[in-house]
Amino acid sequence: MNDVDFAQIGFVEVNHALGGHQRFAEGLRPWAIDLLRTGRHEAGLFTFLYAATDARGTPGESIAELEIAWNGAGEIPATGQDALPAR
Repeated sequence: MNDVDFAQIGFVEVNHALGGHQRFAEGLRPWAIDLLRTGRHEAGLFTFLYAATDARGTPGESIAELEIAWNGAGEIPATGQDALPAR
């Protein structure tokens, strides 16, 4: 049986005066890859969300979601999907 860990590995607050949802959704993959690379994270499947948060920092409804399979040094190529609109 595999262990599953649900831990927040990063968080950034964005200033919407600098761009709209499209800009930040498009920047989700580069930000996520940089976070994984600089954090020297082990292999795993990581989920990244672009979402509004409440006063406690709890994410609300997702605006964009992204999953990255990470081998510990780089992204494992998948189907080529970028940040997708939330369902």
